[in-house]
Amino acid sequence: MRGHWAPGRGRHAAVAGFLGLVCIAGPAFLNSSQGSAAPRFETGTAWLLSTSVGLLTKVDGGSARPMAQLALPDGADPRPVQLVQQDSGVVLRSGNTVWSVDDARERFRANALAVGGESLVVSGPRVYGIERHAPTRATGGRQAAYDVQSAAVASGTGQGGPTVRLSAPVVSAAAGRDGSLWVAQTGADTLVRIDGDRVVARERVQGARGSLQLTSAADTEVVAFDTLSLRLTVLPEHGPRRSLSTGDRAQAASTVQLGVPSTASALVPLVLGSAQTLVTVNIANGALTTTRLPVRETDHLGRPVAAGRLVYVPDNTSGDVLVVDTDSRRVRETVRLAEGGAGTRLGVFVRNGLVWGNDETGPLAMVVDQGRTRVLTKYSQTPSTAPTYSGGPALRPTPSATATPTPSPDRSSPTPRPSSARPSPSPSASGSPPASAAPTSSGPAPTGSPNGGRPVLLKTIAVASGADFRRTSVTWDPAAARLVTAHGPGSGQLWDVSAPRTPRRLYPLTDSEGGDIRGAVFAAQGSLLFVAGRQAGTSYQDFTIYSTAGAGAPHPLSATTMEASQDRGIAPIVAVSPNGGAFAVEDGGAGGGWVNIWNNADPTAPVRASTLAGTTGLLVSVGDITFSPDNRTMAVHTLHGRTNSGYLYLVDVTDIRHPHIISTTLLGSATAPVVFSPNGRFLLGPGTGTAATLWDVRNHANPVAAGTLPTSSTVFSAAFNQDGSLLAVGEKNGTVTLWKVGPTGHPAPLRTLTRRPSSIDQVSFDPRTGLLGVADNTTVQLWDLD
Repeated sequence: MRGHWAPGRGRHAAVAGFLGLVCIAGPAFLNSSQGSAAPRFETGTAWLLSTSVGLLTKVDGGSARPMAQLALPDGADPRPVQLVQQDSGVVLRSGNTVWSVDDARERFRANALAVGGESLVVSGPRVYGIERHAPTRATGGRQAAYDVQSAAVASGTGQGGPTVRLSAPVVSAAAGRDGSLWVAQTGADTLVRIDGDRVVARERVQGARGSLQLTSAADTEVVAFDTLSLRLTVLPEHGPRRSLSTGDRAQAASTVQLGVPSTASALVPLVLGSAQTLVTVNIANGALTTTRLPVRETDHLGRPVAAGRLVYVPDNTSGDVLVVDTDSRRVRETVRLAEGGAGTRLGVFVRNGLVWGNDETGPLAMVVDQGRTRVLTKYSQTPSTAPTYSGGPALRPTPSATATPTPSPDRSSPTPRPSSARPSPSPSASGSPPASAAPTSSGPAPTGSPNGGRPVLLKTIAVASGADFRRTSVTWDPAAARLVTAHGPGSGQLWDVSAPRTPRRLYPLTDSEGGDIRGAVFAAQGSLLFVAGRQAGTSYQDFTIYSTAGAGAPHPLSATTMEASQDRGIAPIVAVSPNGGAFAVEDGGAGGGWVNIWNNADPTAPVRASTLAGTTGLLVSVGDITFSPDNRTMAVHTLHGRTNSGYLYLVDVTDIRHPHIISTTLLGSATAPVVFSPNGRFLLGPGTGTAATLWDVRNHANPVAAGTLPTSSTVFSAAFNQDGSLLAVGEKNGTVTLWKVGPTGHPAPLRTLTRRPSSIDQVSFDPRTGLLGVADNTTVQLWDLD
């Protein structure tokens, strides 16, 4: 989703004239630490398994939105499949075949890894296949062998790795430091450490009397739990071992399940079977806490995962994930992910610093970032049928919109369980706003409305008394039923659109210097609002950042003044990253055509990080700028006035201090905004001829035209809906055309809305409800397109 600011009506109106801002849900674009900390564009991604439809879905943790999907490879049976992922790699096992995922290219590597065994452990760059039980055949009087085989996660060579042969079955294993593996064997009180093709250490666990369970997490020590003596033994990389007793806490339990420790708080969680109790042990100081879980004795609880002071416990019987606060010893949140019961497989894991929960047998998952839990939908599913996909890797089928979260605050008032036939998720923002955030009504339902599929005009909001040179903007809050409109000095207005037929004014918005407001856009999941204004009678632009978290009036955080384009009649070109952590601005000083990139890790004090300049197109004039949904790429359109041709640049901004151009595409004379589709596969922009073009940009080094949009006049604004299947295009002649976008591009016109008397300054989709906002020179219209 992208908020696009309207074109100017001056000398370069057809050249530049597009003030573009990205509006995609997500938390901070960079680390929240201040000072000279290196910028971090990735908030973390994970691959989520859906066995019922044979899919892997890649999800961006910052926005809680699907990014790509892979069908399971040919030969992979989805029922016994195992997915293992660490920060260092992702692997998938079916039977004795293991595939590794190329995370950057979002595909399976060409050849399967010949790694045998019944379970997998990823440790650093290696994947280990572990044979836990006796081989089916051991003849000739020879001792049965138990193999641990390893291979490089990223090899994809199809060749088996080295094998370490053990004399007893492996009952538990955990990743060690630097790609090593710790294993515990049946009837043995000695742990074996394996590094690739050799045993490098054997450690005896003093006082061990039963089977040893092992656990570890990134940057934590390996911990062994003796199921009979009920003691934890910590195996540090250096220094003496520590032994901790759980006392009589675990005596009444029929089973004890060792969980994944926290990398931040040194907590190791244990779930006690029939007692349905969570015990956490602080391996730094030996402190124990006990929390009675509000579940039935017969509930089947999965492996707990600790993150900071919180512990996440999956309950396969109820379909819930319980979030336990170990400080208060209470369940502080219950997140419903499935119906529960037989066959439900809930998993919780930590990757890239985020906590993930996944229903492997259904469409729902969750992600926790900075203490905020959001539920998302991995794929669309209708009540009557589930999606089907052909075998083999299938890159980026259109992901569904993310679902509205459904956590309930406690077990005493749980969220109603979903029906057995889950309906197709409606386009909605990922995650719900905080409890204090105002209006959260979803507005009109995007399906099943009584208008018979025809667009319905819900409301026309007057923003100006008469036509003038100023432009009108409209932008939606991705996390709440709020809308911002602006047109000229003192015209900014925040609206409550819980009832879109009767919008209600909330708070006025002003430019920091009292100048014209040229546009506004939400970012960082609705917690930040960027407002651009123009100082009256000058060539300077003010860029004000507001905090919009909570229900109160927006609070200004900072105001940055910069020189605008030399032509006093047009607005400068500005783009904001989806996560709000960076923004890019055309530099109007030095002749224009430069792009300055600003670090907004601290919204109270943005700092210029770099300047993009020095190539033929960039030294002429900038037509538009936009960021990709994953924050890694910036698209820049420039126009070379003497040759009447343009350029499309795709720029790697993974490190905003050192941006570099990936590709340069020579364009024709057409002008159009540049807008990424929500999954990042397509980019709308100018084409090589006179028409706007939909570019396939999966390969950033070689964009390929995927279809053209022959419009009747110059394209001034464009926006994709939340799942990328619909594209709204606003033109200079007042026309708004809706285009259908297929999985491979090839846009096809669907219908045209009622023509407006003036040019269309901006079109913008509400990511929550699918409503369309249309801004012309004097009004903002709200449309239900169903």
